[in-house]
Amino acid sequence: KKGVDYFPHSTIAALTSSTIYTIESEFGNDGYALWFKLLEYIGISERLLLDRADKSKWLYFVAKSKVGEERAVSIIDRLADIGAIDEELWKEHGIIWSDNFVASIEDVYKKRGVPPPQKPTFGETKKIEEDKQT
Repeated sequence: KKGVDYFPHSTIAALTSSTIYTIESEFGNDGYALWFKLLEYIGISERLLLDRADKSKWLYFVAKSKVGEERAVSIIDRLADIGAIDEELWKEHGIIWSDNFVASIEDVYKKRGVPPPQKPTFGETKKIEEDKQT
């Protein structure tokens, strides 16, 4: 099985999280909704990431976010700025990856007896491109 069927959405964390507070303060409900839709999207993906270079997946995510591409990018930029997603992967390669998200679902992979997908390294960027072609 690839991805996960669920991820923790702690009510206390949602109320006290600096990530949520920051993006909701700046972007309102659009920020809140995009963040959780992003977590849902990467949660069902095989490698637990979203690669903006994969146009069909990117445009699908933007459509699901219902905020428009420009606003989605602004929110994701801010998520990178505050460390909710890997800033370097996003700003250098257009890849959305969250260490905290992967850590929050490690138990699922332990129960499966397999390691979770690993954060891509810059040497793997070519591998991501190759995966898309197969």
